[in-house]
Amino acid sequence: MFGLMQPAIISESLTKAYGSLLAVDDVSFTADPGKVTGLLGPNGAGKTTLIRVLTSVVRPTSGTFQVAGTSDPLEIRGRVGVLPESFGYPKRTAAIDYLLYNARLYGLSKSAALARAGSLLEQVGLTERAGDPIGTFSRGMRQRLGLARALVNEPEVLFLDEPTLGLDPAGKRDVLDLIVALKVAGAAIVLTSHLLDEIERVCDHIVILDNGRVALDRRTEGEEARLVTIGVEPDDLDRALEVVGELGLIAQKTSDRELRVSVARGERAGLAVLLSGLVNAGVVLERFDANGSRLTETFLEATR
Repeated sequence: MFGLMQPAIISESLTKAYGSLLAVDDVSFTADPGKVTGLLGPNGAGKTTLIRVLTSVVRPTSGTFQVAGTSDPLEIRGRVGVLPESFGYPKRTAAIDYLLYNARLYGLSKSAALARAGSLLEQVGLTERAGDPIGTFSRGMRQRLGLARALVNEPEVLFLDEPTLGLDPAGKRDVLDLIVALKVAGAAIVLTSHLLDEIERVCDHIVILDNGRVALDRRTEGEEARLVTIGVEPDDLDRALEVVGELGLIAQKTSDRELRVSVARGERAGLAVLLSGLVNAGVVLERFDANGSRLTETFLEATR
């Protein structure tokens, strides 16, 4: 499905100006196949404009770029899949017919297009609604359908703008699992989301934009990303630090009743061992917050 050689995206000094406004300002970065690049930034930072440039929807004012090994707009459109944040759907068209139509646009025969549409509906959990009009779909279901449409042409590079928007927790988990599966299969994925825990879970590379410029460009694969905030009685602080040290973890004292501990990204067992170790040592816990992350702090620092 994916046979792309590195890198999947090359952006060199990309700039897009609208009059005196620099929506994208001298942006350079690369993205690799088989990796997920998280494109972050506050509202108005230039994320959507950058995606529009890289998918050949709009022309850059200056700079160069390649996507999936080409800079030709028509070739790029044939090699990428895009899920925009907001997208219109024909309300009276059945989901299967919508995907069949899009597959035919990419040159698939009717039988191949039908098979592809059916496979994608199964992949995004919409098989039972294949024949239903899209107008009867919830926002989350339309989001799943949009993801299926983005995969119709078996793209080498995927641009996903808020792919879990409108989904319930189970739906979010399914979509993130699918993104990981596509990454493992070799696709290059650019993901934007305001939910930093999602970015932290699936991304190997972070690019943060601020006022159209790159504020941070960093590979995150293998980093210790989760920070656990622990609140204790002042008399228990030293004992808590001892327990953390005995477990081989790194702690930072932030006050006389609070410390932060680094736990490997995705290491659920580490969280359980830490919690049980503190409880077994008789430490009275006032707080055990495992939702903090290095990414949150990094984002706030980069866009300050």
